[in-house]
Amino acid sequence: MNFEELVEKDWSFLESDNPSSKEHDKKIDQIISAANIAENSKVLVSIGSEEFVDRLVDSSPCQLLLVVHESILSLACIKERHERHDKESARVVISPLQGRQALEQQRQKYPDIVVSDLPEKMKLEKVASEHSFWLKDFVDDSSLYLAVLELKE
Repeated sequence: MNFEELVEKDWSFLESDNPSSKEHDKKIDQIISAANIAENSKVLVSIGSEEFVDRLVDSSPCQLLLVVHESILSLACIKERHERHDKESARVVISPLQGRQALEQQRQKYPDIVVSDLPEKMKLEKVASEHSFWLKDFVDDSSLYLAVLELKE
């Protein structure tokens, strides 16, 4: 891929249209609550908005916060390579703030950037199970997609 093309792309679709709405704030709170973050938690945020990360920092003290832009496959590969032998609980929360419908519209408009849709519940359960996770919570309606995967003990 040509790096200049990547830099010159219009990335504005990743920005929230109305970040100060009460509905938007409620979704952020629901996502943070689903993550069940404690003071000794190590949190990884993948493709999080600045507002989401700010709210997370303000509301949920944690031991370590890492914000990245990677795919869940890359995260699973890293976990597999560096898995510790002690029993640590781990959760993966997948939740684009604008929901499935908005993400699908973005994929149609920017197919070279948004390369896939969010997984359906059965597919997510299958993939999670194959990687030592289980689907703890799942919401998929027109305005919210929230999937919480937890590491099997």
